[in-house]
Formats: sequence, C-alpha cells, structure tokens
Amino acid sequence: MAQTLRMYRADSMGVPSGFSLADASHAPGAVSQWAIAIDGSNTIHVVWNDRTASGGNLSSLRYTTFSTSSDTWSGSVETIDTALNVALDGGGQGMQSVALALDASGAAHVVYLKGNGSNRRAYHRSRSNGDWSAATQLDDGVTYANNQKAWHPNLAFDSSGKLLVVWERGSFNGDNDGTIYGRVRAADGTWGSTVTISGDNAARVTIDQSTSLLVTPDNRYHITWIAAATDNIHYQYSDDGGQTWASNNPGGGTQASHNPSLGYAAGTLRIYAHGAPVPSPDGHGENLYAFEGSGGPAAWGGWTQLVTGTNYDSSINVRWAQYFFAFPNTIDLAYWNDGYPNLLYAGTDIR
Repeated sequence: MAQTLRMYRADSMGVPSGFSLADASHAPGAVSQWAIAIDGSNTIHVVWNDRTASGGNLSSLRYTTFSTSSDTWSGSVETIDTALNVALDGGGQGMQSVALALDASGAAHVVYLKGNGSNRRAYHRSRSNGDWSAATQLDDGVTYANNQKAWHPNLAFDSSGKLLVVWERGSFNGDNDGTIYGRVRAADGTWGSTVTISGDNAARVTIDQSTSLLVTPDNRYHITWIAAATDNIHYQYSDDGGQTWASNNPGGGTQASHNPSLGYAAGTLRIYAHGAPVPSPDGHGENLYAFEGSGGPAAWGGWTQLVTGTNYDSSINVRWAQYFFAFPNTIDLAYWNDGYPNLLYAGTDIR
C-alpha cells in the first residue's frame, strides 16, 4: 500500500557512478508490480497494478508515461482494467502479474493476471490512439483443475511483428505442477492456438520463478525457466515462430537457481542467475553467475561466476530491445541484494 514507483536517472551511460531521483512528487503510489519500456522518442511507458490495503488483493491496472527529456511523469494516469482481485500469492514480492512490451510503432501491449483463486487467468490488451483494446483471455483453451490458476504472464515481439505471450498454470506457491504455455499473435492481430512449451507439470510454481523471453535477430525465440522439484535451469528455443520448442539445458540441466534471465550481445546468449540455493531447492543462493553460448542447439559454456557476495539471492533484470535503442554489444542489467533494506545495482555487461 505504501510502495511508490520511483524513476532515477543515471549520471552517465555505460556503468554509472550514481543516480538522481526524478519528479518524486508525481510518482505513482500504492504500487505492487510494474513493468516499463522505452520508445523511439525517449518516452518511458509504465504499467503497474495497485492495491487499496496493505497485503490486500490487487485492485486496478494502471498506465502512464515518463519523459526522459524533462525528467517528469508526463502522462495522465490511465486505468487499463479494474477489479483485478489477484490475491497476495500472485501479487506479492517475487511474483510477476503484469508485463509490458512495445510494438514497432511504439504502441504498448500488456499481459496481466485477473481473478482470484482457481478463477485467475491471463489476459492481453493493447493501446491505440489513446484507448485500450478489449481484453483477450489468453488461456481460454487451457483446462484448469482443482486449485490451478494462472501465474507469471510474459511477452516479447519478434522482428516481423509477431507477439509471443507465455504464462504458467499451476496450483500453489512451491508446488511442482507448473506447465508453461505459449501463444502467438500475428502482425495482423490474429491469435494462434495455445502451445505447451514446458511439457505437463514440468515447471516450478513459486515466487522468483517467472520465465525470461528473448528473440534474437535471426527470429529464434528463446525461453528459460526453472524445473519442478529440482530448480534446475531449463532452456528452450523455437525456430518456427513459437509453434514447437526444443530443449538444450545448460550444464546438463543440473544447475539449480531461481528465476534465470536471458541476455544477448555480440552474437552471444547468456543465462544469468544466482548460485545454487543452500539448502536446495529453496534456500539462499550466493554470488551471481552466467552460462554463455550461441543459443539453439549449440553447446553451452561453463557456469561462470560474475559477482561475489553472500546477499545476491536475487532475480537479475536484463534489458533488451527488439525495436528501440538496441545496443548489439552490451547487456544492461540490474539486480538487488536480499538484505533489508535492499540495495539495487545496475550496470552494463560490455562484450
């Protein structure tokens, strides 16, 4: 209820030495989760969901913009959807209940959760000429049984304008019955059929277990996620626009972590994550590491340590751009330490 979404400006490109808070008096409040993306005009698009009481269910999905030229929250706040009614299990720390991406024209697309208990589902909306489209239920072709519900929606565009959306079906935080599904929206707005990406009951259902998506310049789709029971890192790719997926798990699939993230630069794919939890699988994971390779069926390199520390049991947020501000030789990333109050780190991995 008291959380505020703040925007900071770095003092330099590359690896900054400091950050300054911008327009704090107009920052959105009562924020639970959020997502941002920047367009070709240097405007940052922001979506978030809010709640009316601390620890309560999510209430509304909101949207606004931030101007990097004036360092101000420049847009009026728009309400995308209301009565989300997503409980704390899907709307708390370490959960992803909304994601945002911009198409080639700079229009915003969001995927998000709505509904409570076994009625929670995944939806898509897009913005055009100042208005938001009607909601499309992404998982209307998926059967939910018992206490199963939707988790962790995500999305990414490819260079031809197709939109890949994914979400997870599973029972409860910590269960091992997660199934990751995908669906592709053609450039003309036509939705394809639902595809099972992970296989049935293959993924972990818990906090810090969202997918990471990336589309490389050859229009190969990449996804990484965490396996059920073991928390092993799994990697899959698609060369036919998300219709079929092949697996090529790094390290033989034996490296445990939480919420791995994909990055791409200089023709090289990386999977970032923290170290293996101790005790496994839900303990504390130290240090930050990466697997490196060419992606697809190619062999992966070893599990390489990047950052040393005992308090980096965190998710790494990696920026990549399909249409705007693509820097092919750098990977921008951010992560936090898990000691309260949390410290946020940001920088650039230069290849």
